Amino acid sequence: SRILEVANNFNIPVNLIDPNNPNSIGLNPFTFEDPVKIAIIISSVLKEMYSKSGMDLEEAFKQNVSLQAVENICILLKEMYPRLNDGDLPSLEDMLNMFNDFSLVEDMCNQLMLDEELAQKYKIQIGYFKKHFFKDGINKTETEKYIAPAASQLDVLLRIPGVKNILCNRTNNLDYDKVLANGEITLICTRRGDLGAS
Repeated sequence: SRILEVANNFNIPVNLIDPNNPNSIGLNPFTFEDPVKIAIIISSVLKEMYSKSGMDLEEAFKQNVSLQAVENICILLKEMYPRLNDGDLPSLEDMLNMFNDFSLVEDMCNQLMLDEELAQKYKIQIGYFKKHFFKDGINKTETEKYIAPAASQLDVLLRIPGVKNILCNRTNNLDYDKVLANGEITLICTRRGDLGAS
């Protein structure tokens, strides 16, 4: 509240994000236009949430497999979810649903393959999904195992209704690039008792 008062005194635009306010502006990372940028942002944040220092080679490999899955699903969601859902923005909840049900990944990937231009653009990702997420994929079992830490982190994060409302907002979100370009201040209410220990 003190920083809000200072910003108001200097006529600096302020965005207030409050998980306890159901009408609060959101922080859905899928608001970016570039699917690759979204993938890197989400995988970087998830990596920081569950990474350990002093990882051995096997742990590092598992983490890389998990982050590869996260990034490819981000790209798939950003490209296809709006096309299949009247322009709606995907969310981290949609990603968690895909982690928990690989058939959703297969269905969306099959829809992507119907568009020749997208199928060509995402040829590498299609091959990846066929190998790691399709029901007859040779690495499906391994992917299910290695993606579990990322799914667990998302599940914990989205279990708190206010946080879920902020991160999974489909319609009312900050435009990060605009906020930076305009020199706006963004304040986030982080009430530890309301939002969980972490």
